[in-house]
Amino acid sequence: MEVVESQSARAGQPVASVRLMRAEDAAACREIIAASFPAEAERNAAALAELEEEPWYAPSHRLVAEFSPGGARTGLILGQAGIRTGELWIAGHPFPAGCIGTLVVRPEFRRAGVGRLLVEKACEEMRRRGR
Repeated sequence: MEVVESQSARAGQPVASVRLMRAEDAAACREIIAASFPAEAERNAAALAELEEEPWYAPSHRLVAEFSPGGARTGLILGQAGIRTGELWIAGHPFPAGCIGTLVVRPEFRRAGVGRLLVEKACEEMRRRGR
């Protein structure tokens, strides 16, 4: 299932579309995570290599921003965000909840609206999922 495509519209910024992660995006996402957290990636190289085996990092729980100038998909992943939905229990009562985790953007594309776009689309996707 694809998230409705969206593009950043600010002049001078990369144009990106946001969609659910696919298996073929895994290597690019690991590379961006390692570039974003180099010390942790070095200390925990084995954990990074096994990332997709963790339920939190399943493709159904991750969005990617793909470089899409003029709407043409390039396959270049600019960033990713983990999303989870569920319930938060407060004083014995369930409340619908969602959270965003491991939001990372390629260093050379930071401060260009990619992270903001991922957050916006993550919130939309969680609302679509009922959270």
